[in-house]
Amino acid sequence: MYLRSPLKAAAPALALVLLLAGCSGGGDGGNGGGDEDGASPGTSAETTDVVAETTWPYQRRGGEAEAEIHALQVRGRLMQLTITVTAGDFGDEATQSLYDLWGTFGAVPYLVDNANLTRHNVVYDSGTTLQGPNVVDTRLTPGEPRDLSYTFAAPPEDVETMDLYIGELPPITDVPVQR
Repeated sequence: MYLRSPLKAAAPALALVLLLAGCSGGGDGGNGGGDEDGASPGTSAETTDVVAETTWPYQRRGGEAEAEIHALQVRGRLMQLTITVTAGDFGDEATQSLYDLWGTFGAVPYLVDNANLTRHNVVYDSGTTLQGPNVVDTRLTPGEPRDLSYTFAAPPEDVETMDLYIGELPPITDVPVQR
């Protein structure tokens, strides 16, 4: 009888956990090409239009954060979603990671194109790096706004709005697509 070593047996489960957490073995800290602190490049004046505001209750502790959803900005074959999150108080801690507050939900938002009935997921680079913030390395400080940026494939030209889904939170509907 052939027995696998405990390390080899645990490898598939560990790979799944890292994938769900948005982590990577890349040299950029798994931040989707962003800065070491989890911010993503490319936020510009074009994406500053706030089209929706909501609150996100922390799933892993008491409290909530304010979230501002910015218009979806198409750039060629890709589209950028920017969300500005301002954390509320979370106790004695000076900062908390996205994972500490919400688990992996912050790493996996998706968009729905209701005109064509298609789902758009956050894209990966040519390797295995999710083009969004790393939920473990991206930290929030109470009262300080933080831009989070996610990259998706651009929808067809006729799509003017999309719905945003993040974890178990209610969807944010009709987010405008800017071209």
